[in-house]
Amino acid sequence: MNQQHMDAPINNPIVTGTIQWPTIKNTRLTLFDLMDQLKEGLAPHYVANWYHLSTSEMDEVMRFLAEHTAELEQAYAEANAYAEEQRRYWTERNQPLLERDISQFPPPPGSDPRLFAAWEKLVALRHLELQKKNGRNENPR
Repeated sequence: MNQQHMDAPINNPIVTGTIQWPTIKNTRLTLFDLMDQLKEGLAPHYVANWYHLSTSEMDEVMRFLAEHTAELEQAYAEANAYAEEQRRYWTERNQPLLERDISQFPPPPGSDPRLFAAWEKLVALRHLELQKKNGRNENPR
């Protein structure tokens, strides 16, 4: 498929945008969001209910998906590949921060004892996580 066709605006009563990034008109909802749910095996009426779409809107979306299956699948795969690339980049970039020992930081400000208890629990769980990662699981279950 050529790039010019992928960037062409969609002329549909419900779906707008381009094939590379199709959305539901007057929402920020992408068809890729709907495709995720449908690929998991959810029935279209459940997906429509979850995203507050009318039956006629969902019928039009399903018709659009059927008519443009190949193009949408290609764009969906590209979008997922890009998202995975971004996730890997930011995970790698933030790895030093994610591995820091949070017990070295002071607890969050505030005098609420529930907040302090939650902070202590978080520190303990993080300590166990680091022990498992380093192969020193002292509490096998």
